[in-house]
Amino acid sequence: FLRKGNQLKMLKTFVLLLSIHSIVGSNVIETILTDTFNKYQSEDFFTGFQFSYLPHNATESIYTNIGFTSNAKTQAVDSETLFGWGSITKEFVTSLLFNLQGQGSFTLTDTLQDIIPTVFEQNNPTTPWPPAWKSVKLYQLLNMTSGIPDYLQVIALLAEQKALPPLDKLLHIDYTLNQIITYVTNFQHNQLEICHEMKFCFPPGTKYNYSNTSYVIAGMIAEHYYGQTLEVLFDDKILAHVGDGGQGYYAHKSLPVEIAGKIADGYSGLLYPMLPKGTNGTNWSWSLMGPAGGLIGDGGALNNLIKALFGGKIVDPVLTAQYYNDYFVDIETGELVEDKRTGCTNPCYGLGVGYQWSPVLGDIFLYMGQPLQYWSYYTYFPCYDIVLTLSKNSSNHDSLPFQLAVSQITDHFYSHGHEGFSSKVNLSSCPPTVESPDTRFLAPLSED
Repeated sequence: FLRKGNQLKMLKTFVLLLSIHSIVGSNVIETILTDTFNKYQSEDFFTGFQFSYLPHNATESIYTNIGFTSNAKTQAVDSETLFGWGSITKEFVTSLLFNLQGQGSFTLTDTLQDIIPTVFEQNNPTTPWPPAWKSVKLYQLLNMTSGIPDYLQVIALLAEQKALPPLDKLLHIDYTLNQIITYVTNFQHNQLEICHEMKFCFPPGTKYNYSNTSYVIAGMIAEHYYGQTLEVLFDDKILAHVGDGGQGYYAHKSLPVEIAGKIADGYSGLLYPMLPKGTNGTNWSWSLMGPAGGLIGDGGALNNLIKALFGGKIVDPVLTAQYYNDYFVDIETGELVEDKRTGCTNPCYGLGVGYQWSPVLGDIFLYMGQPLQYWSYYTYFPCYDIVLTLSKNSSNHDSLPFQLAVSQITDHFYSHGHEGFSSKVNLSSCPPTVESPDTRFLAPLSED
């Protein structure tokens, strides 16, 4: 989960540094990760890293693990340690809706009124959804231009107003998706002026604002049309693609014992000021994450799922091409870009996925997920069909140092002809030319 400011910072750029030939030694990955770990561990309260990558045609992910699974320092992080993936969950919820679209249930340009009209009726057993949501198109729901407030922002504000208990108390409650939506609908009904003042509410398609509520609604649509719970849908249609390469789970309430024994302890970092820093939140209810951020697993499982998603195994290949190319927006303006390669030289947000075009590496798909007590990040380069992931066991306010670590590793791989970048696989995702060695790497953008 991410506040808008952190999401914008994450998507400011996929930073490729100037090459790091000054780093020597046989294990550059371990050097980069250890340096980052030692520099930021104490201020961000995490105890372990799990880095992995999966090159083209590889059957198993390759891991580098740093640190321990908890403050007790009795168990080292290994390839079987689980971490929360947070908002990376969203692109897999999108895949469920894409498959429904392929079956003719609805289209991406249909509105919420078209797709789930009963939620707006006055006899709706829960609070009727605000009329302003009726005109939200499905693609606007998925690319964060819906104008529907983020429920985490709403809950935090209501807790600050003393209308709800403190956030750390709320995290021990198992919520239904309807209960989460009711917080938001009541807020928009009763505090509309504040909603507009804080730019949580706006006409659909006019701005970009990261809203986890959009994916709770997307999850509710999936359950309605499939006639199955999200837990069943994730197991059958998503996590089945993990294969033998890792472990993945969908958490929607308190963690089952079998998961709790495998997941690294998660600690509250600097993401939400109202949460005590360094608190062990492993046993908080995952129901506030659900379809917006409830996936848990190891790096190998995430790598396999990303390859399956972009490889046309989870979604029909024709629809996967639409996922690759359509409805990307400029995150600064919320405007749709006509061509993602010319319009997304700075990162854009699409249908549950981040994207940037690189003149060196071609298409780059990326996402950062951050539940309240974990952090995970992946980058996928379809030109070379390689995915890299990094997870740690705390949330944080500034994700840039950890993104930089992945960027440094990518730079090392590319600069040294590593097997993952030694041959192009999907030429349609590759740049037509490569710039000279002196200018081939993108310079970091400022955080402003």
